[in-house]
Amino acid sequence: PGYDLKRGRGGIREVEFFAQAHQLIQGGRNPELRAPATRDALRVLTDAGIIAPDIAARLDAAYVMLRTIEHRLQMVDDRQTHDLPEGMPALENVAKLGGYEDGAALLAALTPHVEAVGLQFDELVGEEKDEADRLPDGEALAEWLATEGIKDVEPFMARIAHWRDGSLRALRSGPAQEALEELLPGLLREIAQSPAPLPAINRLDQIIAGLPSAINFLRLLVARPGLAETLVLILAHAPVLAEALGRRPALFDGLIDQSALDLPPDVPALVEDMKRRDTSVDFQQRLDHVRHVVGERRFALGVQLLHGESDPLDVGRGYARVAEAAVDVLANAAIAEFEAAHGKVPGGELVILALGRFGGGLLTHASDLDLIFLFTGDFATESDGPRPLGATLYYNRLATRVINALSVATAAGALYEVDTRLRPSGTQGPLAVSFDSFARYQAEAAWAWEHLALNRARAVFGSKAARNEIENLVGQTLTSERDGDALLHASVKMRSDMAAHKPPAGPLDVKLMPGGLVDLEFLIHVTQLTQRTGFDPDLGTALDLLIGEGLLDATLRPAYDLLTRYLVVSRLVTPQSAEPPEESRWLVAKVCGAADWGDLLARIETARQSISESWKKLSSVQQS
Repeated sequence: PGYDLKRGRGGIREVEFFAQAHQLIQGGRNPELRAPATRDALRVLTDAGIIAPDIAARLDAAYVMLRTIEHRLQMVDDRQTHDLPEGMPALENVAKLGGYEDGAALLAALTPHVEAVGLQFDELVGEEKDEADRLPDGEALAEWLATEGIKDVEPFMARIAHWRDGSLRALRSGPAQEALEELLPGLLREIAQSPAPLPAINRLDQIIAGLPSAINFLRLLVARPGLAETLVLILAHAPVLAEALGRRPALFDGLIDQSALDLPPDVPALVEDMKRRDTSVDFQQRLDHVRHVVGERRFALGVQLLHGESDPLDVGRGYARVAEAAVDVLANAAIAEFEAAHGKVPGGELVILALGRFGGGLLTHASDLDLIFLFTGDFATESDGPRPLGATLYYNRLATRVINALSVATAAGALYEVDTRLRPSGTQGPLAVSFDSFARYQAEAAWAWEHLALNRARAVFGSKAARNEIENLVGQTLTSERDGDALLHASVKMRSDMAAHKPPAGPLDVKLMPGGLVDLEFLIHVTQLTQRTGFDPDLGTALDLLIGEGLLDATLRPAYDLLTRYLVVSRLVTPQSAEPPEESRWLVAKVCGAADWGDLLARIETARQSISESWKKLSSVQQS
């Protein structure tokens, strides 16, 4: 009796706050979550996978019950009130209006709903921290750090003192200092248990120093202790992700979503997601929007690698799907803006061909995009817009716009480096050529290395008809008759020259080392062209086809998988070096499927030997 149905513990307001808190966190990226009605909000949050269906059902049932009794209560004397009557006769009157036998039955019906809402709300906001769990000062702080396992406490004490003295812009306000003090004990325990405590706290300091305000970032970590563990993994092992987080702390918000550690969907679904979340009003805003979405996706994929949630091969394919979706959205945006000024070329369209790792559909966190720009139709045609252009000039300027859309740094940061050196005639040739010119060049003027590269060509933008046409054209080029001995001789010399001018960065440069991925790529592509079979832009699939036909050794497939896994992980953990720091080696070994660092080294050596033997065998055929 006397319970406030609206503001009471476990009441209507707590259901509303629960839904609205999730809407505020997620609704900026997903407009569909901005439902104003509480029950609708619970439904869309459930549909998006943000809250579990059973939780939504309990809260919805409680909300209906609480609102129903509130309405019955307000029918008495037509009075705006939310408090159940104190006296039993009045309470029984409300109970009977609600269909209950008496006041006790009404309270019994309400109690489980109120308790369920209160419990769920507690899980949302977390428990208040005890003052005893706050960090001490001075010598007591040094003792606390040593007790938690920090060997060199001085750098930690200096950082903590710097955070507490109010000199950092992000930590000047009272609420920010309060959030910091609440977070520090748990976060420092996580850092102390990590294999690299000092690099972790130094990177955390860099992130905080770059924030305009740290309140939201710190409060998020307080509310979600599991995210603190993820943060420490990033700080200790992934400088690329730590740097991205320092530039844009909101990247961490995306990890709240239950689907954050799922692999990205297929390209059409990614494109639809980018469009659905886009509230841009102009081209510049669209560039920023895509950079934000891609940044979130790439950040989440990096976190998946650190957690070992997904196979690095699958993560690499996820990186490639995200890049392909970005190419689709930004190319269409660039085309729409370009057509407003220059119109369309009748009978023509832009087609983008991916090569290299992008063509093969498997990227690392640091990969650039190897692209060739082509166009269909008659090159002598002119566009039909206010400022008409000839087809060749039109598509070359349009290609430049697309490259800029993909590569120029905006307020939201950079996106991808674009490499167009594989286009016909290289850097001396036009940026975009017609299908006819491309076919003629490949048949009459292309060098051996260009045909080797063409093995991984894949259309990533253009109509279905245009994609089919260019893929048929590429297929005809790859399967055409050629002098196998001459190709083999040119390939062996090319690989030798590459080794001389671009040696491996170290013993674990799995890309350039003898028996590394470059040797394997040469082996696969030379076999494809000389035998005119096994064509597929995906290296793994091509390898399976050639092994199935008895043209390559079966040991090459696990060798390819292992070295590619290592490449994907190392580009995240150790971007400036081929060998990870000692404190991260256990993680790299684990993610690559090895028992420990020694086991991983042994497996890499076995893979290298397998590739070296096969490449030497092929090279010896040319020498003989």
